[in-house]
Amino acid sequence: EIASSTIESKPLDCLRLKVKCAAELDADAVKAEFGKISAVNSVQLVPDKKSPGNNVAYLTFESFLDAALAFETAKPEHKAKFAKIKPRKVSLESVQPQEARSFFRPVTRRRSSTLLPPTKLTVLCSSTLTQNQIWRLFDIIPGLMNCSISHDGGSISSATVTYNNTQSAKYAREKLHKFEYPIGERIVVRDGSE
Repeated sequence: EIASSTIESKPLDCLRLKVKCAAELDADAVKAEFGKISAVNSVQLVPDKKSPGNNVAYLTFESFLDAALAFETAKPEHKAKFAKIKPRKVSLESVQPQEARSFFRPVTRRRSSTLLPPTKLTVLCSSTLTQNQIWRLFDIIPGLMNCSISHDGGSISSATVTYNNTQSAKYAREKLHKFEYPIGERIVVRDGSE
């Protein structure tokens, strides 16, 4: 499954597991149970619609090795499986009329760069990567607005990635800096101002 093209197109999918757990367990208890085996970054609990009285936990791990160990050592009742990250969908029906105007209003930036933290990232990556591959990698984090790559003929390319909010840009920098893509070649992610 990990070697398949669907996982290759979204590398962060192999850092996340979906497990079933009892409703009386909170996020800390689930993290403690799986933390005995692997480095768990975060746990998100949601009620299990198919099995009332139970929860589904989405666990994000530090590395693929941690996720694989947790997957292999999980109890059968956990029914562990790798969880794909689904893009967030915005429904215009859910937007109230007064919110709809602001939803379509263009984003305006302040003139002072000290007042507005950067939403633009500079990415140094392998020259074998295409703009589409970089787009799909950074599109895992919601809010991606633009991605452009420039090849200078060498072994390293430079890309500019822009998000519509600073939280997404910061999260992308934290999670994708030094990420190996393709395997064996690390991506360097910096703020656009650096």
